[in-house]
Amino acid sequence: MTMNSWNIEQSGSPACFRLFNPADRSIPSSSSRSKEEEKDVDVLLTQGMTRLTFEELQQEQEDLHGVSATISEEKVEVQVLLDTLDEHLNGMKMGTAFAFAESLNRDFCQNYDFRMMFLRANRYDPKVAAKQIIKFLDIKLELFGLEKLTEEITLKDLTLEDKKHLLSGSMQLLPSTDRAGRRIVLHVAGLRIGKTPLSELRARFYFSMNVIKSMKIPSRGIVVIDCLVGQYRDKLKGAGFVENMKLSLSMPHHVAGFHICVDDVISVAFGKAGIAITPDKFRSKIKIHHGSPVECQYLLSTYGIPPEALPFTVDNELIMDHHLSWYQDCLQQESTVESSLLQDQNKNEPNKNDVVFIGRITKGNGNERLRGLAVRYSGPYSACDPKERRELVDSVIAEIKRGGGRFLKLDSSGVLWEEVPISEIREKITQMFRNLRRPTGSQQRAAIDPGPMGERIIVGEPSENDVLFGRQLSQTGNQRLKELVEAMAFEYDASNRGRKKKLVDALVRDIKGTGARFLKQTSDGQWEVVSDVAAGIKIATHFRNHRRFRKA
Repeated sequence: MTMNSWNIEQSGSPACFRLFNPADRSIPSSSSRSKEEEKDVDVLLTQGMTRLTFEELQQEQEDLHGVSATISEEKVEVQVLLDTLDEHLNGMKMGTAFAFAESLNRDFCQNYDFRMMFLRANRYDPKVAAKQIIKFLDIKLELFGLEKLTEEITLKDLTLEDKKHLLSGSMQLLPSTDRAGRRIVLHVAGLRIGKTPLSELRARFYFSMNVIKSMKIPSRGIVVIDCLVGQYRDKLKGAGFVENMKLSLSMPHHVAGFHICVDDVISVAFGKAGIAITPDKFRSKIKIHHGSPVECQYLLSTYGIPPEALPFTVDNELIMDHHLSWYQDCLQQESTVESSLLQDQNKNEPNKNDVVFIGRITKGNGNERLRGLAVRYSGPYSACDPKERRELVDSVIAEIKRGGGRFLKLDSSGVLWEEVPISEIREKITQMFRNLRRPTGSQQRAAIDPGPMGERIIVGEPSENDVLFGRQLSQTGNQRLKELVEAMAFEYDASNRGRKKKLVDALVRDIKGTGARFLKQTSDGQWEVVSDVAAGIKIATHFRNHRRFRKA
C-alpha cells in the first residue's frame, strides 16, 4: 500500500467527504439530511450483519457487549496455527514489504511474539492474521522507511510534528477499563492538528503499538470511542478519516467495540465513510450514538463503559492530566531501555561482520565484504538510472545485514559506538561506487556474486533447474523463468518502478528458494554464480522483451 493509494490531501477534504455544499440552496434541511444519513448508516451496518453467519454475528455482538468468553491459548493448538500462518504468508508475500523484511531480518519475521500478536488480534484465524501482517508491514515501510521496517518504533523515531499529534490529546489511552476489563481508547476529533496528515498517521502508529504493549490480556481486545460532540467536532471536516481507519484495521489489536459519538449531520457522514471501508465482522461492532454529551455518555454506559471512565467534566471539558502523564511515562520508559541498551551495546567491540566508518577512512573486516560488493556491482550501478541506483545501494545494505553486519561509527565523544543512519550509509556507499572506475560493458554483464570476502563462486555442471545466462532456450530453468514472467507480465507492466523492483526481487528469491541458481559461463568454460542484482536485471529484461513481443 502506498500513500498515494491512501489519497491523502495536504489541505481540504477528500472527495468522499465533500457531501454538503452550504452554497447549494437545493440541499434539504438539516433534520431531513440527518435522518437520511442515519438511514444510510443503518443500511451499511445491516448489510454487514446479513453477510455473517448466525454464529459469527452472535460472537461479534457478545464481544461488543463485553460478555464473550476469553479464548484460552491452552485450548488452541498454537503450533498448528503458527504453521498454517506461515503457509499463508508464503503464499501472499511476493512483492510485499514482508518479503523485503524477511530478507533483511528473518528472525524478526519469524519471531513468536510478533506472530502471536496478530493471531490474538484476529481470534486465532491464521489466514486473516497473515493478511494483516502483510498490510501492517506495507504501511510501516511507507510511514517509517526501510531503516525501521524490522525495528520497534520509539519516540526517537518521531519528528516534532509527529509528537505534536501525540501531545494534542486527539488520541488517548484511558486509565480505566470498561466493565469487562478492556482498555478504552479515546479519539477526540476536535483536537486533531491539520496540515500534516502523514505525521498524524505516524503518531497513531506509535500510539497503537504502545496501547498493544499495555494490554495485560491481549485477546480481550480494546474498546474505541470516537468523540465528535460539541466543541470536539472534527474541525478538519473529516480529512484523513478514511486513512486513519485503514491504519487502525492494519494494527494487531482486537477491537471489541467501536463507538462513534456525534451530534450533527456532518459527523454522521464521516462515520458513514469510515464504515464503508470496514470488513463485515468489524461493521457489526460499530455503534453510532447521536445526541448531546450527556446522552452519548448514557448510551455508552449501556455497553459497559461507565461515565466516570471518560475524562470529561460536567461541562464537557476534556481533562488532559492523565494523557500528559502517559506521555511522560513513555519518555521515561524509553530512556531507561535506551540506557540499558547503550550499556550492553558498548560492552563489545564491533564484530568481524560489521562495517566500521571512521571519518573518511573505512576500517575493519566487514569493510572488505562491502568493498567486494561495491566492485562486483559497479557495472550494474553504472548502467542504472538514479532511482535504480538507490535500489541497488539498498540491496547492498541488505546483503551486509543478512550476513550479520552492522554499520557503525564512533559517536561525538569518540568512545561509544553507534549505528550509522540509513541516509549516511547510502551516501557513503554511493560515493564508493563513484570512486570506482567505470567498467566495460562485458564487466557490467558479468556482475559476479562475491563470496564471504568477495571471491567468485565457481560451480560444476548446471542442473536442469538452473537459469543460465545466454541463449539457453531449451534449459528447463530458463523455460520455467519464461513461464513465470508471462504469468506476472500484466502485474509488472501495471506497477510503478518501486513495485517492479519488489516483483523482480521476489522472483529471484523464489527461484533460488527451489534450489535453482543463476549461472553464467566464463571464457574458460567454467560456470559461475551471478549476483542477485545481475539476476534481477536479466528478469527485468525478460519483462521488457515480453512487453515488446506482445505489442508486436
